[in-house]
Amino acid sequence: MSKPMKIATSINPRYSMMKSLSDEEKTTVKMDYQPGQGYIAPPVSPVLTKYILDHNSKVDACCDVLSKDTTLQSYIFTPTSEEIDVIKLEKFWNKYNKLQLCLAIYEVKSYGYGCCEIIMDSKTNEPVKLAQFPAKTAIIRKQTNSSGKDVYYAVQRKPNGQDVKLRLHNLLDSYDEKDKELPICLWIGGDNENTFYATPKWFKESDNLLGKINLDILNASNLDSGNQIGGVITFTGPPQRPNPDTGDKPEEALRKQITKAGTGNIVLYLESMDKDYPLDVNYIKISNDNWNYLTTYAENIDKDTLSCYRVPKTRLMINDESESMNSHKSDSIWEIYTITLNDEQLPYELLIQEFNKIFFKITAEVDMDTPMFTDKRETEIQNTINLFNNGLITLGQAINRLQKLLPDLDFEEIELTDMVMAERFFNGSVLGLDNGKSADYDNIMNWLKGADF
Repeated sequence: MSKPMKIATSINPRYSMMKSLSDEEKTTVKMDYQPGQGYIAPPVSPVLTKYILDHNSKVDACCDVLSKDTTLQSYIFTPTSEEIDVIKLEKFWNKYNKLQLCLAIYEVKSYGYGCCEIIMDSKTNEPVKLAQFPAKTAIIRKQTNSSGKDVYYAVQRKPNGQDVKLRLHNLLDSYDEKDKELPICLWIGGDNENTFYATPKWFKESDNLLGKINLDILNASNLDSGNQIGGVITFTGPPQRPNPDTGDKPEEALRKQITKAGTGNIVLYLESMDKDYPLDVNYIKISNDNWNYLTTYAENIDKDTLSCYRVPKTRLMINDESESMNSHKSDSIWEIYTITLNDEQLPYELLIQEFNKIFFKITAEVDMDTPMFTDKRETEIQNTINLFNNGLITLGQAINRLQKLLPDLDFEEIELTDMVMAERFFNGSVLGLDNGKSADYDNIMNWLKGADF
């Protein structure tokens, strides 16, 4: 019987506050790798990753939107020959399986690897569905097969502590016959330095991210203990008698009044025997002037995190920058982000293409669509309508643009080859066109009035 696997739980000891809190983290499955047992640990501890995700919303949000924007879109399968039917592929890659893939890719972005068990049909021996399971409960293990060659398994730790071995989907030919009944895992991960694990993008900023978490904890601690002390107000005057009704000394009465006002200042009353200056008031500032620096430091870390993942702030629902109506800055940002998404999708397109070839024996190119962002589409629709209403583009040109922006709009009711398509309009009136009519003019005008743009 093999020894149980263990996954390293150490966290950067320089951050004592963070480390003490991480020790309180409770998990249902304890994971550690046992050195010398063939377990290959990821380069970044899953415990550290989990801590970062739980305490930094920007990292979590970036991983979330990237996984959704890359995978929860339309998949277009183009067969390599006319004889190939892709109906099976379209049926398998439904909403449910896309979601499972999305959950795994979220963990690729955050942990550096993601896992899905491939549920097979016992009769057809083809995949039925994917079942994603947490990356923090999985590890790669190397063993030797009957031929003396190294083989690799995915090992999943179940909540009950049981270890389950799974075959890797792209290494099925390397396993012994006795492994034939083992489940199959779709393992997503690896980079140019590691076959099975990638280093998450946030790791380059790990020290700063942990520093920001400590800053947030410190800020919360200050709020929990009351206002930060801004300074000391000193009242210097002759000896005063306590209030006969309350028994409060003068400094106690002053302190109560100022505390109610929420100034966060200390109040001291110092007795003076100087008759020439019966009462003197001084303010000594003792606030921490580093706080502005720390606030800027935290904001810069957030910007660096977004930059690591190439995600626009607006995509995270952060809209803190004004822009003139004539500016094309937003369009440029979305165009750059779309290019980023296309790059992000490429390895997953190849993965799906490989998956289809292995399990369905179907060779087809895969093209994952990118989302159309609402603000840009609405702007382009309005620009098209304005150009059309001012006679700057023809009716045919306008409809051609709208077809791309509104694919669900029904264009079958009109004749797109009609001569009126070459005409220009101004505020709804046709410019030119003999007698203002054409063969299908009335039908086209009625369709335009009824179309919901």
